[in-house]
Amino acid sequence: MSAARRSAEPTFDKGRIAYLSFPWWINPLWVAGLFVALLVGTAFFVSSESYVLWRVPKYVDNDYALLAAISGVAFLIGLALIQIRRMPTRQLEIYVGSNIIRVAQKSARVTFWIAILGYIFWVVAALRQGAGIQQVQAVLNFQEGSVGDLKRVSVPVGGLTTLTQLAAISVTLRFFLIRVGIRDRVWELYVLLALSVMRAFFYGERLALIEVAVPIVILLVVVSQAQRKAAGGTFVRAVLPVLAVPALWSVFAIFEYSRSWLAYRLTTDKTFFEYITDRLLGYYITSINNSSLYHQKLVGLTHDPLFSFPAVWDSPVVGQLLGPAVVSGTGVRSWWSATLASRGNPEFNNAGTFLVVDADIGTFGSVVYWMVLGILIGLAYYKMRTGRLAGLLAYATVFLGLLELLRIIYWVQGRFVPTLIGIVIVGAMLSNAQDEDEANTSGYLMQANLGERTHV
Repeated sequence: MSAARRSAEPTFDKGRIAYLSFPWWINPLWVAGLFVALLVGTAFFVSSESYVLWRVPKYVDNDYALLAAISGVAFLIGLALIQIRRMPTRQLEIYVGSNIIRVAQKSARVTFWIAILGYIFWVVAALRQGAGIQQVQAVLNFQEGSVGDLKRVSVPVGGLTTLTQLAAISVTLRFFLIRVGIRDRVWELYVLLALSVMRAFFYGERLALIEVAVPIVILLVVVSQAQRKAAGGTFVRAVLPVLAVPALWSVFAIFEYSRSWLAYRLTTDKTFFEYITDRLLGYYITSINNSSLYHQKLVGLTHDPLFSFPAVWDSPVVGQLLGPAVVSGTGVRSWWSATLASRGNPEFNNAGTFLVVDADIGTFGSVVYWMVLGILIGLAYYKMRTGRLAGLLAYATVFLGLLELLRIIYWVQGRFVPTLIGIVIVGAMLSNAQDEDEANTSGYLMQANLGERTHV
């Protein structure tokens, strides 16, 4: 777009026009459909001999794959139900007015300081548990087992250190403002990114980094100040998922070096590339296998559905009222650790998703569970596609759960609760602000299709 044309764009009292565009892969049906297909494909095409790589027997078979697929299809149906309604074309223009800007700036600032407070709580708690400069230096020196040693003396405190999870909300809002041309207090974004990198490096928690990186990628491809017409740019955005695989491998390799390679390099004849590739595949394939083991051992037994509703038992208040989640008189997490030690590999401890819920609450309950999740995520996607900024905030922060669909049920983890609360509160404020700004544009239709501006 030329400078003259851009200068002629209406700004409506310090507001601005932003453009939203949606590549094919951002649709949750594509992402979820891919992982459901991978789940079934793993059962049919990954041989029992292949599991020797991860030192586990193969538990997933065709019957377990089809049982998991029932819940997977229910999830896909939930995602699709909202999309039955007609949605706008792949590009929209929206008005980002002064009320939206004010709410986004204030919310980004408040959630930033809450996240910082959570990190302060964590440092204080770690110091009280005995963490010190020695443990930090050991990690920096890449000493074997140093990350695990530091984690043991810096255990998070539920309800306090989880405040760090609001970093995802702050980063999403701050990067949205950057994408529409507002760059004040951008240092807050850099601070949260730096803290997430440190958390991944010192604490071995790669998910903390991915939680702030994924919303940035979503906003980068969805939001812009100019209409997207260049074929080259469109092509890059369309094939971006292809680049995601080497990007994931690289991030995994960087942080796995100190986490496990330092120990295994002395006992394996694999190259670093081979080791990282096998281990990364292992995290996902063994999750599917573990869920089959979980189902095999627990179905029919009376037990608390901890892995289907972990946020409930991890809550400082509700968890105390319910007491520990148990199976046959043993804590569910302790039972699962013991089961992996005897029947699996404790290094790959993710329980999985679809079969876990099926074992916890039955097949019918699992179908309802996954369909409800699909409807909620589909609703966030629909709201984003119709130009609602609350939907954009929600979908940018929940998209990670789709990427983790084989490994964990991200949206019901205790770590996601602060993010969910932020989505609800900030989303409501953004929705009201957007309504006010649109009302102040004197009938200018801000959600028209690209290039269709109508005055009434």
